[in-house]
Amino acid sequence: MNNIKYISMDDVLRRMDGSRSTLYAQMDKGLFPQSVKIGKRRVAWLEHEINAMMRAYVSSPSEEELKAFVKGLEAKRFEEEVSNV
Repeated sequence: MNNIKYISMDDVLRRMDGSRSTLYAQMDKGLFPQSVKIGKRRVAWLEHEINAMMRAYVSSPSEEELKAFVKGLEAKRFEEEVSNV
C-alpha cells in the first residue's frame, strides 16, 4: 500500500457515531481494528480499514463474522508491513 492515510479518533468516532468507550470495548472484543501508535501519546487508524469496516457494517454481520473480518484486516496490515521491510 503506497498511500497510507491515518485518521484520528475524532474522525473514527464521527464515522461510527459512537463514543470512545464503545470504540475501545469493540477493539477489546476484536470487533474493530486496533489503532496504530503514531506518536508518544497519539494513536490513529488506517483510513482504508475504517472504510472497509463501514462497508462491512452495511451487511449486518454476526459478531463472529465481524471478528473474522477484523482479523483479516489486521493480518493484511502485518503482511504489508513485512513486505515493505
